[in-house]
Amino acid sequence: MELSVEVKREIEILQKNIINSKSNKVFVDKESLKVASIKHIFSDGVYVREMKAEAGTFLIGKIHKQDHVWMLMSGSLITITEDGLKEIKGPVYGTAEKGSKRVAYVNEDCVFVNVISNIDNTKDIDLIESRATVDTFEEYEKFLIKNKNKKI
Repeated sequence: MELSVEVKREIEILQKNIINSKSNKVFVDKESLKVASIKHIFSDGVYVREMKAEAGTFLIGKIHKQDHVWMLMSGSLITITEDGLKEIKGPVYGTAEKGSKRVAYVNEDCVFVNVISNIDNTKDIDLIESRATVDTFEEYEKFLIKNKNKKI
């Protein structure tokens, strides 16, 4: 997924404003576990991350290095995409393309699931996360350049 420079900038500004807000309902990373609970599930070659979040919570995702499957098991989210605001109501599933990043508002309590490749069956969450995501669009561009001729 190739986001325009303008959309990338707008997402980064929105993320910064949400993080700098006084809200105590912002989920950014594992340091935010008091805001949303995470359950880790492992199977042969697959890592599944289940997140439960309450209505009123902002979710700020990372940039994905690989395509993956996601599922909204219940509840509803309002996501910001290149096409604008979009409401997603569970149960529903789809795929997130590499290079994608989401900022979402939890409209109704939700259960959200990501299914990510885990070829060596590690249970090291930090390692899985570093293989699957980066924090910034600059890091993603560097990743693409470094892996230009490799199958990811």
